[in-house]
Order: sequence, then C-alpha cells, then structure tokens
Amino acid sequence: MDFTPPPGLDLYESKQPELYAAYSSTYGLAVVAVALRLWCRLAVSKAGLWWDDYIICLALTIATGNYVDMIIWVYRGVGTHIYQYGMPGMTHFFLNLFVCEILYTFSICFTKYSILLFYWRIFKKTSIRIPIYILTFLVTGWGLGVLFTTIFQCIPTRGFWDKSITAHCGVNINNFFIGNAVPNIITDWVLLILPLPYVWNIQRSAIQKTAICGVFALGGFICIISIVRLIVMLEAYKVPSVDVTWVFVGPSTWTAVETNIGIVSACLPSLGPLLKRAKRNKVSYNYSDGSDFRRYPNRYGQSWASAKAGYSHHTNEGSEIHLAGIDVTTSVDIRRERHLQ
Repeated sequence: MDFTPPPGLDLYESKQPELYAAYSSTYGLAVVAVALRLWCRLAVSKAGLWWDDYIICLALTIATGNYVDMIIWVYRGVGTHIYQYGMPGMTHFFLNLFVCEILYTFSICFTKYSILLFYWRIFKKTSIRIPIYILTFLVTGWGLGVLFTTIFQCIPTRGFWDKSITAHCGVNINNFFIGNAVPNIITDWVLLILPLPYVWNIQRSAIQKTAICGVFALGGFICIISIVRLIVMLEAYKVPSVDVTWVFVGPSTWTAVETNIGIVSACLPSLGPLLKRAKRNKVSYNYSDGSDFRRYPNRYGQSWASAKAGYSHHTNEGSEIHLAGIDVTTSVDIRRERHLQ
C-alpha cells in the first residue's frame, strides 16, 4: 500500500480539535439528559425507576465506551492525514472502526428499546402494544444483522484491520452503509409517529394535545441526523482513498452525534416534571414576594380552587405523562399523593 502523500498536501493539517469538541459536547449532553431523567423520576415525581430508565442507562454506558473508543481513535490519527502514520496508522484506524461499529449498533438498539418501553409504560392497556412488539422484533433483527455483518465482513475477522494477513473481505462498504442506515432511519420515523394517535385520544384540550405531541416531535431531530449521517457516509466513500483518517472526519462526527443525541431525544419526554417544578417554584417565589398577590389579589384563590377541582377530577386509570408542564395523572400517582396527605 502506497503512503506517498500527494504533492502540495499539508501533512500537519488537523481537524482533531473539532472532533474532540463534537464528541465531548454531544456525549456531555447525553450524560446530563440521563442524569436529569433519573432525578425527575426519583426526586421530583418520586415515581421510581422502571425498565425504560434502566435500559437508557445501559445505552449511556455503551455510548460511554463508544466515546472512549472515538477519543482514542482521534489520538491515533483520525482528523489528520494517514501518510505520516503508515501501515500502523491504518491498522489502528480499522481496529477502532470495528469497535465503534459494534458499540454504535448496541447503543442505538438499547436507546430504541428504552423508547419502546417508555411507550409501554405510559400507554397501558391500549392497542399500541402490538406495534411495540413488532418494532422490538424489527430493531432486534436490524441490530443482529449489523453485528453479524460487522464481525464477519472479513474472514478471518482480524483481516478487517490487519492488512498483513490474507483475508477474504466480501462486503461492499457503500452497500453496507445503506443497508445499515435505511432500516435505522425507517424505525426512527416509526418511533416518532407511533405515539401521536394515542396522545390525541387523551382527554385534554387541543392545545394541550398539540403541546404533548410537540414534545414527542422533538425526537424527530434524531431522524434528520440519521439521514445526514448516511449522506455524509456515502459522500466520504464515493471516491476510494488511502487517506482514511482524513476522509472519515465527517462520518465519525455524525456517528457520535447520532449516538449521543439519540439518548437525549429518548430522555426529553421524561423531563416534564422538572419543568413543572421550576414553574411551581417560580409561582411560590412570586407569592412569597407578595408583588403578584398585591397586583392580582384574586388570582391565587382562583388557582387554588382550580387546582382542587383538577385534583378531584384526575382519577382515571392510566399512566403518568408529565410533558412540558402538562400532567396526565395516573392511578399510581394518585395513590401516592393520597398517602402523602
């Protein structure tokens, strides 16, 4: 393999600072999102943890391993030109890529499992459980397919990163990326759309329903990221190049963004109690200050009466949804609130 650089190429050109920033910032957002989710469940709503919370923690753990692998990847040369590293740099690149593909697949699968379990928890005893079963089967099939293709794309497997041995590698890289990304994008969009009809059947005003749907729709950002990642991947490999550590800057960036922002999107619907608490604390502060009470003497009496009426009204069975300050109370939380009284 020829590692002679093209004439006029700046061998010391580097995009590593941008890669460190992209990896670390999105991973930090994922950690904060999961931490806030757990705090909301344990300290704010006091509902306790369920399987969707445990699974998103597992997804974050895998994403942490992926983050470490990608940081090592950059340290070994991604973001610079391969010519100064030679064959050892090529070996390191493909070894880290192999690990990244596996961890990426696991993280995406467990993030989607968490979302499906969240739907299972909040939409109890409804027909949504049938599509949840179907989507779980499809996500699992996609994950197994990607994992087996990754592991056995070269026989022996070591031949994927060790170019010094004789190996048969029969997987077309473009076809692999398309086969990997397209089912992933489809399930992203299905996960986005799936809860909307059930949210619309909730006994709330059209404005409240729209607000709740809007919170779920925030997850649509990950659908766009998945499409962008596929486009960047195909563009990067359109023209074969030995300079893989430079060509893969875009794909590696969007892989990190998709993995980490996917976890953030999965946590957003669970952060409603935090917003509700912040709003309540603001009202309490204004009340203790006395300014709003003096200007609007009837507001708080009316609000208290409305709250009491609303409390007695929320007795339907179902699951708890606290989204964007809108609460759909469940029998579980009603029992807890009565016990606290």
